[in-house]
Amino acid sequence: MKLKKALLALSLFFSLVGYSSTTTALFSGDWMEPAIWSNGVPGCYDTIIIPPNIQVDVTVTIDLTGCPDSMLVYVYGRIEFQNGKKLKFPCNTDVLVMTGGSIGVGSGGGSSTYIEICSTTYWSADSGDLNGPQSLCDGGCPPSQLPVELLFFEAILNESERKVDLHWATQTELDNDYFTVQRSTDGLTWKDIMEVDGAGNSFSRIDYYEVDSDPAMGKSYYRLKQTDFNGDINYSAVVGIEQWTGSDIGLYPNPVLNGNSIVMLFPESFKNNVDLTIYSADGRLVYAMNYDLTGVNQIMLDIDENFTAGVYTIRANSQVVRLIVE
Repeated sequence: MKLKKALLALSLFFSLVGYSSTTTALFSGDWMEPAIWSNGVPGCYDTIIIPPNIQVDVTVTIDLTGCPDSMLVYVYGRIEFQNGKKLKFPCNTDVLVMTGGSIGVGSGGGSSTYIEICSTTYWSADSGDLNGPQSLCDGGCPPSQLPVELLFFEAILNESERKVDLHWATQTELDNDYFTVQRSTDGLTWKDIMEVDGAGNSFSRIDYYEVDSDPAMGKSYYRLKQTDFNGDINYSAVVGIEQWTGSDIGLYPNPVLNGNSIVMLFPESFKNNVDLTIYSADGRLVYAMNYDLTGVNQIMLDIDENFTAGVYTIRANSQVVRLIVE
């Protein structure tokens, strides 16, 4: 049987309730200039991030009160207003000025320059610069809304080494403690297979490369669990892969009735020791034994009470063959 593998690579974001996308200021410039933002000029539902050492200038009054739902703004750098300009946000929007961040005016000031949320003025220039850490919380500023912008997560079968290469990348990380890679054979029950430190706070792309050196036989699924420093958890979408290799091993009879025996015939390329393992469809190890094939080319194996009806994966060194028990 020739190798069959299925690869699902998805571009996705960790879901954040109430926010549809993230747009990050890539360099200083005017709020209304699309080129300074990673995902275009901020709009309805957006999470907005202004990183350290970046200043976004508000040179016109920006009115987003017509948006049907809330927004979220993280200011690690600076929002600077021209005198008399305004930012108006829809109800339940939160503006978080982080440590080192600030909101203010370039010159002048007064009550005509302000940030409005849900028709209420939360800050005006006559009160002076707003230096972090400070929060303008119309939506309650829940800590669980800290975003990780995941560009993609993929799992790729490495045929020659019988391993799965795991690769993902983030564009933005805020308070990201660590990732946990999880694997499942049924898409329902998940097993933690590794932890990978996050970047904490990052505003540029980071690529992560890991390897599952002992993947499950047959179909398996992977996902990322992301944990913030405060313990909040988000999950990525699931990617699937199928490890199924061709084999020169003969298997007779196949299917086989429970209580009977099978004979495995090995080609001449198999010499000396063979590590034989058998897994059930749910990834459970049913049988494991080392055989010495010196001077012989076959193994007889009893299909006993450990083998209920179903499909099994037999792995002999680097080759895999499927067994059906009836």
